[in-house]
Amino acid sequence: MSYESKVIIANAHRETNKTDKNCGKVYYAEILCVFNLSCMGSTNGWRSLFKKEIDFELFIEDGDHSTKEDKYGAVMKEADIREVIQWLETKGAEMNYRRVPPILAALKAINPEQWDELHVVHYGY
Repeated sequence: MSYESKVIIANAHRETNKTDKNCGKVYYAEILCVFNLSCMGSTNGWRSLFKKEIDFELFIEDGDHSTKEDKYGAVMKEADIREVIQWLETKGAEMNYRRVPPILAALKAINPEQWDELHVVHYGY
């Protein structure tokens, strides 16, 4: 079985009250959509797009348990939306893989400025 990828688009809500000791912490990360991409390849640079470890938890499997880790026990990482779009337009197009056009279209349709704090998160499973 190969390494499989999910991409989770999430909007994080951070505490902004400077007098609160939790200022800057994410108090909730809302999942906007999830793309099950299955195997995106292991040597094409897909996984290396996702460099920054997330600093919040997501409810991935159910609504009762949140996590920062993927199915392999690694902290999930995120990528810049523009870099993911660029990769999907070039390398993704070369793959001729049916799962690429839907995620590319969705990412292009999202305006990060319309959200509190948009994150494009990779989840290995």
